[in-house]
Amino acid sequence: MNNNPYEVSDLVEYEEDDLLEYCDIGVFSGERVGRVRFFCYLSVSTILLVLMVVIHDYLKGAPSYVRYPFGAGLVVGIIVYGFCLYSIFTMRIHDLGWERKYSFSLLAPVVNVIFLIFVFILPGQEDTNDYGYPPPPNTPIINGLAVAILSILIIGILSSVAITHYEKYKKNSVYQQQDKINIYKY
Repeated sequence: MNNNPYEVSDLVEYEEDDLLEYCDIGVFSGERVGRVRFFCYLSVSTILLVLMVVIHDYLKGAPSYVRYPFGAGLVVGIIVYGFCLYSIFTMRIHDLGWERKYSFSLLAPVVNVIFLIFVFILPGQEDTNDYGYPPPPNTPIINGLAVAILSILIIGILSSVAITHYEKYKKNSVYQQQDKINIYKY
């Protein structure tokens, strides 16, 4: 008898069908990716690109020896972002069981938004398909990141609406106070 508590008992028999296999996860793995992980990959890569653009915009007043290399880095960053976007989108399409050629719909102006919505909404295939094993379950980090990004988006949208309405409220209240002052003068 073996005293190792972590060793699988000989009494339990497993069939190969009982063990689930998952695909490898990585941005350039070419495998499959689920909706939440797709959303996180897409959001993080977009946030990084937006950060680069904001830094580039901030450096407009900097000397040319600082701006030009960063501008070239921004162009390289945009190209890398395009490849990442294509790769992430292809992995999501593979999870749906579709061919890679549908990834080129990202290049068509209105079609890309509609297709992206479908890719977010449609569930992936649960079983193995032509593109590999199903993606693994999401880790708590991925789920937390998705909740954080969605929370930031919702708070940002609500605050932008609230700020515009507050500005209108302030302007209207100033006009009303001026009207009351004018009424009391006469």
